[in-house]
Amino acid sequence: MVRIAAVAGVGLALGLFGIGCTHLIESRTVNKFAEALDKKNVSLAKSEATEEFNRKALRHTRALDDFEVLHLPAGKASVVKVEDESPTVKKVTVEVGKKKRKLLYKLVKNEKSDKWLVDDIYVRQRRRGATVTEPVTKQMDLLLTVREFLEAWDGGGRGQILNVVTPELGGELRQLPGPALKQLARQVVGKPSADKKLRPKAELDGAAAIVSLPRINGKMVLALKMRDGKWKVADVAVEARRQKDHLPSLLKKTVVVRTAHNFLAAYAAGNRRELEKLSTRKFYAETLSSSDLALMPLQSPGAADAEFEVTLEKTRANFLVKEPKRWVRISLIPLDKKADAAEGGRRKAEGGRRTNAATQYLVEDVAVHKLGTKQEVRLSSFFTGRAKATLFAAAIARRDVPVLSKLSTGDFRRRVWDDLDPGMERSLPMPGLADSRLFVEWVDFHGAVTELHGRQGTQDVTYVLRERQGQVHVDDVRVLKYGKPTSLKGSLELAIPLRKFAAAIQKGDIPALQRVSSTDFNRLIWKQARSMPPSGRFVPRYLEGAIASVVRSGDETIVSVGDSRHGAKVKLLDQNGRYVVDDIVLIAGPLPSQRAALKQQLRTEMANSLTVLPHVSPRRRKELTVIKGTTRGTTAFQGRRDAADGLGKPTYSSNPDGLLDLPLAASGEVAEPRRSRSRVRQVSARIDPRVADLPNQRPIVDVDVDPTGDAFAADPPRRAERRFSRGVIRTSDTDPILPRHQLR
Repeated sequence: MVRIAAVAGVGLALGLFGIGCTHLIESRTVNKFAEALDKKNVSLAKSEATEEFNRKALRHTRALDDFEVLHLPAGKASVVKVEDESPTVKKVTVEVGKKKRKLLYKLVKNEKSDKWLVDDIYVRQRRRGATVTEPVTKQMDLLLTVREFLEAWDGGGRGQILNVVTPELGGELRQLPGPALKQLARQVVGKPSADKKLRPKAELDGAAAIVSLPRINGKMVLALKMRDGKWKVADVAVEARRQKDHLPSLLKKTVVVRTAHNFLAAYAAGNRRELEKLSTRKFYAETLSSSDLALMPLQSPGAADAEFEVTLEKTRANFLVKEPKRWVRISLIPLDKKADAAEGGRRKAEGGRRTNAATQYLVEDVAVHKLGTKQEVRLSSFFTGRAKATLFAAAIARRDVPVLSKLSTGDFRRRVWDDLDPGMERSLPMPGLADSRLFVEWVDFHGAVTELHGRQGTQDVTYVLRERQGQVHVDDVRVLKYGKPTSLKGSLELAIPLRKFAAAIQKGDIPALQRVSSTDFNRLIWKQARSMPPSGRFVPRYLEGAIASVVRSGDETIVSVGDSRHGAKVKLLDQNGRYVVDDIVLIAGPLPSQRAALKQQLRTEMANSLTVLPHVSPRRRKELTVIKGTTRGTTAFQGRRDAADGLGKPTYSSNPDGLLDLPLAASGEVAEPRRSRSRVRQVSARIDPRVADLPNQRPIVDVDVDPTGDAFAADPPRRAERRFSRGVIRTSDTDPILPRHQLR
């Protein structure tokens, strides 16, 4: 390998001394040529050289400037040896300078003019431990090719640009539109160095060479190959000071520009066959194959000449088109051997249309950024998001949890769909989403987040989609309610513990209640209860309504269900990343007296009705409340009435066997109390003072038991009618917490 080093001015003074008269012709020829080089007289130099030498080494007007970079020895020269190879060819060896460095001239006789001319000069150089000899014509041809490349790419025509590159690079450049080719050439060449001289450094290795030269923005490195006896540029790299000017490979950049322009043309024409060739399988199948491309045009009218930028990375490339009002960014991936295998051997399937697999690129996605806004539209989000939102709307309408879970983000799935019990989806409140038809009216883009605004049936909705690692999923649905958007994800996340709480109460499942209740609720109620307290059975009816409002304060969330006349206010706590019920205020009307806190009510009832665990000691005076709901095997019986003062405080005495007597004026089904060793001394009825101001309230039955016996317990009746002097009180549609009796 021979390295051509730059020097600051050579001044080839090849004066010849002591050459003798026998070599006078050779000396005169070498002397005149050396004098022409020293005076930088191109015409004189050409007159002393052969046509081949002139074509390779002196074809440019500034060729003598490039002679300076050959590092030829300067100083006095003398002919030391002449070899006659033929009557028309001589090899003349001269020694130059004090170090007597040797140069070998090849002289050829012009038979027409009978004049000896310089045909080549050979220079010995030692590089990397080896001595090599390279002809000046080959080195000068290389340097002049670099100069011609810079001139052609800096304002030259299409033919000039293509004439100085290899067929491989020219084949890619030839496919570019004229404006794109000129812009690419301008970007590659950049601005020259402040020094007018090129001062390149070259390394030759047979039919290949690497030439580097300084530019104003850094350094340009050209890879050249010998084609049909001529040097041609095979690739160019620019090591720039600014990252945006950095160019790893002109060949790769050309392929990216060609692929991007072909993609834009095929997209505008709706040519799906060409789009399939230019895109990754995933991008085409999920985004382009069946989408209405007219919904998102990628090229504005007259944007064919728009400025573009290309950035090349190891694993991807970006092609950026800068239009006046927006930027379009095309992301591409190189189709190397690994990617080609993942794409199903597409390079081979396409008949080896491209020569180098490493320079093939496929479009992975396209994004459109509107200037002056923060909106960036990705085609994958735009088209795939619409399709997934449509599927999601249909899945919501039919409550298809597996499909909803698949279409949702990980956060949506974890907080809602994964937390559902089987069959619970049917009871979840999703007002306004029963219609499966989704009509998208406009779209907002915020980076990885896409918002689709439209109507689902008659309901105004906004589908929020989030992109992650190239996948688009539904992250939330905002439903416009009372002029304010309500988060479906947030609403369902709060509704699920309410539904689980109500379902567990209906089943009497204490362990399930413990899982959806707070630590304090469990400590005070569920860990103390051996069975469901009677009042708890009426809670589900208050939780059936839709969520009306949500108020958050730290880890505490108050969820209002129903309205001011019938519903509940549920206090939820965030414990270990999930919501649990801490208390429920049941609402039967707007007045404070028509509301009751469930936790306190259950505590009172458990203490008075002996539904606590056996280790809790009974109180001497217990309260037994006649309520709706009973078990099978109940017995209807009568007793005698001791007092007849209506709903005042009548007293009832017990039978001799200890069973509870009902008044003679009352009849119906009641539960038979459990027999025990205790004796019921006296039973009295009274009105609960908490609801004393409400009309027609049910009485509370006080039972006086013998403290020496076991606790008294009874199952509640399923239905009971009590006939008093004022009429009939029907308790089948009432509950013990907030009764709604009808007096008739």
